[in-house]
Amino acid sequence: MKRFFDDMRLSLRDLGVRGTLQRLPDYFDMLAEMRKPRSKLSLEVEAERFDERYGTDTEQLLTFSEHGILANSSSSYVHPYQCATESSIAESIRALSIDYEKFSFLDLGCGKGKPILVASRFPFRRLIGVDISERCLDIARENVRRCSSFCEPSRVTLLQEDAEKLVFPAEPLVIYLFNPFPENVMQVVVKNLEASVRESPREVAIIYLFPFFEKSLEESEIFGRLPTSQYFTSVFATKPVGWAWPRNPDSKK
Repeated sequence: MKRFFDDMRLSLRDLGVRGTLQRLPDYFDMLAEMRKPRSKLSLEVEAERFDERYGTDTEQLLTFSEHGILANSSSSYVHPYQCATESSIAESIRALSIDYEKFSFLDLGCGKGKPILVASRFPFRRLIGVDISERCLDIARENVRRCSSFCEPSRVTLLQEDAEKLVFPAEPLVIYLFNPFPENVMQVVVKNLEASVRESPREVAIIYLFPFFEKSLEESEIFGRLPTSQYFTSVFATKPVGWAWPRNPDSKK
């Protein structure tokens, strides 16, 4: 209950009384939607003991008020922070049939940076994390420092940015999404990404965990769906998608 009142105080500050009342249904719908599949996920994340093994801070859920921001520049609610399991992140990356050294890894809504840490074990050209919350990014920077034995800090760039305003790097990308945005923001992000690919044609793969708002990708003329057997994961790639066709996650590149 305390979290709710803290969130509402933040909403009143950022959106005013009218904006807060208008978006209350969205607030409750989003929390309910995210809570259902993630209760099982939370137990799986806890069981893998990632933070215990590496001395990091990635497991603890952060709600709106706890990560210091409730809405973005277009007054859309920012999703609460929660992380995926190390295995699900690694398996989704490993399944792509790509030469990792030619790609940069971009985590949109990177939160505390766990996918960046996991992706650092793959030979990506560089690792980029983008999040609207400076509090989350401060934690992510510390997590990278704590994992410097395998995650070289010089490979990592962490940016505080509203995803709707992000200028995508004009290079081959693997984009990781862990349901970071509401539907209207996802639509803008996909539209901007499509424009970027049209302007600078290149290979781009998208790994989307808990893909509640994948409709804009399904309807895209730029991206096509790749098959995947992973739980609550969708994968898309620039058409024709054969260059990124998934392989057996257990196989070695």
